[in-house]
Amino acid sequence: MKHGCRLITPPEIYTRFHTLPGYYHLIQSDTPKAVWFDRNVPIDWTQVRTLMSKCLVKDFVKSVKNTNFPAYLDLHSSSNDELNKWIQIFIQMRDDLFTGGIVLKEYVNLKKYDGKTNEWRAFYLSGHLLCVCRNSSQPADTPQVPQELLAKYAFPGFYTIDFAELESGSWTIIECGDGQVSGLPDTLAADEFYSKLKQQLSSNSTQPKCRLH
Repeated sequence: MKHGCRLITPPEIYTRFHTLPGYYHLIQSDTPKAVWFDRNVPIDWTQVRTLMSKCLVKDFVKSVKNTNFPAYLDLHSSSNDELNKWIQIFIQMRDDLFTGGIVLKEYVNLKKYDGKTNEWRAFYLSGHLLCVCRNSSQPADTPQVPQELLAKYAFPGFYTIDFAELESGSWTIIECGDGQVSGLPDTLAADEFYSKLKQQLSSNSTQPKCRLH
C-alpha cells in the first residue's frame, strides 16, 4: 500500500507457490511423492529409495525437460556415485537459474493420446477458478480434469496448478506455480484470460474466503 496499490500476490504467497517445498504439503494427497535437499546437503539415497524406485530431478522450481537429461533416474539400478554425478550434471545445466536445492520426485506414467500427455493448467485467483486449459497440445476431445479435483484446491493468492491424467485413468497434480510467471497455454487466448482476470479483480468476491495452512 506504500504507493497506493495493493499487491495481487504478497511476497509470502509468491514464495509459497513458486517453490515445491512451499506448496507440496498443500497438494500432497494428490501428487507423487517428493523429497528435497538444500544445495549443500548430501542426498540421502537410502532414504529416497524407501520412497520411490524411479525419480525425476528438478530444483525447487524447474526441471530440465526437453533436453538430453534423463526423464528419470532408476534408483535401484544405479549406484550412489552414478546418481550423484547426474545431480551435478543437472546443477550445471541449470547454471545461474538453479534455485534452492534438489527435488527428487516419484516418476509416474502419464496417459498419452496421439503421443501427447493429457495435461491441463488451471489458473486460480483468491479462491476462484479463472480458467483451465489443455497444456500439452493434446487432442481437443481428451478427458478433462474432474470438477471435484479442481474445486479442492481453491486457496488465497494468484497461482496455477498443472493436472495430468495417469495411465490408470486417475488424476495427479504435476506442480504448482505463481500465476504471475506461469505461461499461458497455447489453447488460451491472452485477451480472454486478461479479461477474466480484470473482471475477477474488480469483483468484491475476489477477497479470500479460505485460509492457507
